[in-house]
Amino acid sequence: MEYLTPYLLLDEQINDHILGQPFDYLNGSFPVDEHGRINFPNEKVPLSTIKLNNLTIPDYIKCHNDEEYLRLLSDEKIVLGDIDEDGELPKFTGPKGQLTYIRLVKSVFKFWYRKNSHEILKLPRITSKTKKDEFYEEFVKLVESDTATEEDVRQNLYDKERWKNGQSAYMAMAKSRYGISTAELKKLPHFSFIDPKGTAKG
Repeated sequence: MEYLTPYLLLDEQINDHILGQPFDYLNGSFPVDEHGRINFPNEKVPLSTIKLNNLTIPDYIKCHNDEEYLRLLSDEKIVLGDIDEDGELPKFTGPKGQLTYIRLVKSVFKFWYRKNSHEILKLPRITSKTKKDEFYEEFVKLVESDTATEEDVRQNLYDKERWKNGQSAYMAMAKSRYGISTAELKKLPHFSFIDPKGTAKG
């Protein structure tokens, strides 16, 4: 979905509709009241226009708001990245800036979560793999492959530039973690060239 697309917070069912509060950046022209709160008029979302997909209405409202809030967090992350790169320009952090807008909208969503005793969501944390983890994944793929060749092993596990002189330590770690000895590994045709002098431990 496009960056800073309007958000919609759903609140509660009232008769044949769900009361919602829309938010639109409006190129920095979003309305703010005298208390500094973002201020858009509520709108009614007819139940007849909603596909519940076997959800109850409260569950539908929760799922919808979760998706919108995660989108808010994603957009916030983009703006923070721009600020890191370009500095705190008025278009980001000014009174009508993108980050200001996003955080005003977030405050309304947070109030809804707390009012309804729901946990406030966070973006899933993406952790980068370590070199050891990368090596081990390559190792397992090759050990368990029925089609890998000696050239594949040499290219993926013996690339000195990629593994920066840590290849022998990574190989020892991978064999230990996988539970395979050098002798057993050498029985695989594509690994038969390793340890030609028979000096490897394990």
